[in-house]
Amino acid sequence: MRRRVLALCAFACAGLAWGAAPPSGGETKVAPRSAAELFGPTRVWDFHLTVGPREWEAMQPPLDKSSWFGPPPKAAPKGPAGKGPAGKGPPGAFGFDFQYVRADLAVGEKAWKGVALRFKGNSSYMVSAKGLKRPFKIDFNRYVEGQSFLGLKKIALSNNALDPSQAREALSYAVFRAAGVPAARTAFVRLSLTVPGKHDRAFLGLYTLIECVDKPFLKEHFGSGKGLLVKPEGVFGLSYLGEDWPAYEKRYRPKARAEGQARDRQRLIDFIKLVNFADDERFRKEIGAYLDFDAFARYLAANTVMVNLDSFMGLGHNYYLYLNPKTNKFHFLPWDLNHSFGGLTMLGSATQLMDLSVAQPYTGRNRLIERLMEMPQWDRAYRAHIQRLIANGFAPARIQADVRAAEKALAPTVAVEAKVLARRKESLTFGFPFSAFFPPPPALDKFVSKRLESIEGQFAGKRKGHVPTMRFGQPPQARGAALLAKEVVKAAPGDKNARVSQEAFLLAARHLFETCDRDKKGQLDAKALTAGIERLLRPPGMKEPTPKAPPPKGPPGGFVPFGRPAPLLARLIVERADVDRDGKVTAGELARAATKLFAEMDKDRTGWLDEKKLSEGIDRILPSLPWAPAPRVRPAAKAPPLEKKKGGER
Repeated sequence: MRRRVLALCAFACAGLAWGAAPPSGGETKVAPRSAAELFGPTRVWDFHLTVGPREWEAMQPPLDKSSWFGPPPKAAPKGPAGKGPAGKGPPGAFGFDFQYVRADLAVGEKAWKGVALRFKGNSSYMVSAKGLKRPFKIDFNRYVEGQSFLGLKKIALSNNALDPSQAREALSYAVFRAAGVPAARTAFVRLSLTVPGKHDRAFLGLYTLIECVDKPFLKEHFGSGKGLLVKPEGVFGLSYLGEDWPAYEKRYRPKARAEGQARDRQRLIDFIKLVNFADDERFRKEIGAYLDFDAFARYLAANTVMVNLDSFMGLGHNYYLYLNPKTNKFHFLPWDLNHSFGGLTMLGSATQLMDLSVAQPYTGRNRLIERLMEMPQWDRAYRAHIQRLIANGFAPARIQADVRAAEKALAPTVAVEAKVLARRKESLTFGFPFSAFFPPPPALDKFVSKRLESIEGQFAGKRKGHVPTMRFGQPPQARGAALLAKEVVKAAPGDKNARVSQEAFLLAARHLFETCDRDKKGQLDAKALTAGIERLLRPPGMKEPTPKAPPPKGPPGGFVPFGRPAPLLARLIVERADVDRDGKVTAGELARAATKLFAEMDKDRTGWLDEKKLSEGIDRILPSLPWAPAPRVRPAAKAPPLEKKKGGER
């Protein structure tokens, strides 16, 4: 009791010292003197950005004409005047292409000139694209060499979109740190913007300031920032994309040059191959050489407790993967946590998410988690970390005190922001028709009590927990792998038991090629394959799209969130069958790939595949699709041999 009172007093004092904005929303002239002073669970600072009109125009992303969200498309503007290139940030899951521009930042009476500013985010940008309260990233060192912000080279300003509490990110990073996972520090910011001739100290709203995962961060937590750092996007369960690194660059997205670049790249590919293709004996023997077991158990335990499904165990993004050069092992690091605490309601109702399964907390296929959970020693470590977390960092008294302290510190600014956004007619939530897929997340206090109740019930064997699936798109029985398997059986001459031989499987591959090769060019690119697969998978009675009524096109960037599997399957067929890497597949290349695929799926060497084996084989060999749960136990497929390294070689 005494500790709880002391904690509440400490939070209250922090709120008095750093927290509440004046009811008017006016700025203070207080500025932090160090990074240690900057960060804190209830610290709120006043930031003011100044951006030139030309630079502001250059920041606006030119969206693809088929994009479903955001402002209307336009031609990409030229970079702003001034020394140094504007530079771009990588496009996210929804295809936004963000460009850096020069800007100035003032915090209290202190100023940083010539900082690099761009927008950031996926759903957080998507829902705010037509307003002013959009998320930002600031790079202090890009244009002014050696410049930093209290020792930090970069910071992120999250706009707290889709989070009514505006405290989820700060609380979530704190829980990760309590679990022993290297995680960013946070604070809060009242942000205003000046664009001469457009905006004069316009109040944008309340933001969460987040420390970036970069070389200084890595050096602080691992003793070195020289290892390979990647930030995958739409990669479900560590997908294997072949032996050529360029295929991985597009989806695993390296963030910086590593010291041993080629060696580290191969290490990542070997890790992915081990996860996807090694037999059980080899996987259990060698996985500990690639992955820090305890660190991953802590990472997954924190994600599970907080039901953070907008992550590696859910939508396949919002995490970093770092190869620690000192141990030659990979670590998973959290990022972008605004959907934590059960906030990603596209994957289940609030009631279902608060009851997330401890045994299977992931969507679709996730070979790494599946295979680790089949190892008793790892599963015990994972569950032990969950128990420690709910007894300490996520204990009811502690987390409820954190929630109340944050709400108290943020309330005045939140009230001012609500009036400002209403006046500007801005919204940070999905509107119709997408509100059905993103209902409001549960209140933080309710989530904490119900989540703890669920975990304790699961550990006691009194409840099973909810296995998450996509709430929209195709239902589990109609997912891409199952549909494709059904079409293979239909197209191939099988026996009376609806089985397919290797010869019939090759005939089905030829049928696929001919269906896609309408122009008789003798080769197929991803576009032609997509069109052909969609013709095969089209429900009976549905008319074929015409130029006036084309099929709905998913957003660029590789993530297909609304259950349209054809583009993903087409791209993966090209990646697997395109031997000469010209971006196109011939009938011969497809036949060779089909022969190899049949052998990998026919693990019992019977010479036959039924619809179930086909579906499981396609689902196992191709990168996982997120909209359906998978059985806990599935044997691994065979694959290209894993290279044996000499002792001590990285």
